[in-house]
Amino acid sequence: MTRQAMKILIVDDNPVNVDVLRTPLEQAGYEIYMAPSGEVTLKLAPQVMPDLILLDVMMPGLDGFETCLQLKANKDLSDIPVVFVTGKTDTEDIIKGFQAGGADYINKPFRHEEILARVATQLKLRRANQKNRMLVEDLKKAIVNMEDARQETLAKTQFLARMTHELRTPMTAILGFAELLMRNSRGHLDEKDLSLVGEVCKAGDHLMQLINRVLDYSELDEETLRFETEPVRLSRLVREVVESRTVPPDSGIEIEACFNGMEGQNVQANPARLREIVDILIDNAVKYNVEGGRVLIECEVTPAGRVRLSVVDEGAGIPETEKDKVFLPLYRLAKHVEEVDGIGMGLACARKYASLMDATLDVEPGPQGGSRFNLEMSSAHASEKRPET
Repeated sequence: MTRQAMKILIVDDNPVNVDVLRTPLEQAGYEIYMAPSGEVTLKLAPQVMPDLILLDVMMPGLDGFETCLQLKANKDLSDIPVVFVTGKTDTEDIIKGFQAGGADYINKPFRHEEILARVATQLKLRRANQKNRMLVEDLKKAIVNMEDARQETLAKTQFLARMTHELRTPMTAILGFAELLMRNSRGHLDEKDLSLVGEVCKAGDHLMQLINRVLDYSELDEETLRFETEPVRLSRLVREVVESRTVPPDSGIEIEACFNGMEGQNVQANPARLREIVDILIDNAVKYNVEGGRVLIECEVTPAGRVRLSVVDEGAGIPETEKDKVFLPLYRLAKHVEEVDGIGMGLACARKYASLMDATLDVEPGPQGGSRFNLEMSSAHASEKRPET
């Protein structure tokens, strides 16, 4: 809103006073409207919608105080600042004006500099109030949108949890029969058939892992639950996870662990959950890597004394606008939905597991493209050490 577009309504039954007020304001570029009484003001103000009203206190009919009260009672006009124009300077009248909703006073006799200064101040305040109201409205909308998104995510997670719970029983039966078939069918099935049964077992194990992960996520409460932790030898756990993984032979992807002299470093963690986190991060780095790429696992101590485990890939990376979204349940990068298997629960579970043992998990761009996932944990001191599992 420019000064030239700002409208001021002068209300006074004395034409001389009107001219004295109007002259400096018009010269300053304001658009001026005039009303000779309170009654006319109440009709004219809704049509003009001025940015400020200069209102004489002493007028026949409706005086300034009553006119102001009625203006403030109108929700469309209530935020328009009213500056009283008066020759009265006693405290009682000043208080009465503020109680009626007035924003300021200009005393007679008028001084042009004072008129311009008080008008400019009130208009600045009004602009600031309007901006604040807009920000509050935007914030309210954002909160509503966030709550809607949270409820939608919660509904999806709960639905998926119910579905996976229903799937767990038949899946357990399928795996049991498949494993039984593997054990009892040697000599009765040829190698091709045994291989197919093996694939059923492998796929079933993977599906059961997903089922358990979804149920885990839906049942864990970050506000009331903390995992029991103990000192864990980080290098040993990472190597066990790496050795247990099977990288697709045609991918050409290599996994390399570099502990930078921290082979003996212990961290305070829940061993089972830490193993899952590392497995999820490595699995993610393999799935989203380029053909022939490298997965690098690094370990270092942060300036704050925490232990940081980083898993770095050489894939396409994560856009800045989506780096927090990838930790939401069921969220997947649009460009990978068709290319990469998954349901979008791995990173969500990994971050929740980290939180429940007082660790943090974040992502940043890799040094040469790709993504770098950083898991920060507390170092385990010698006094805390208990037998490792």
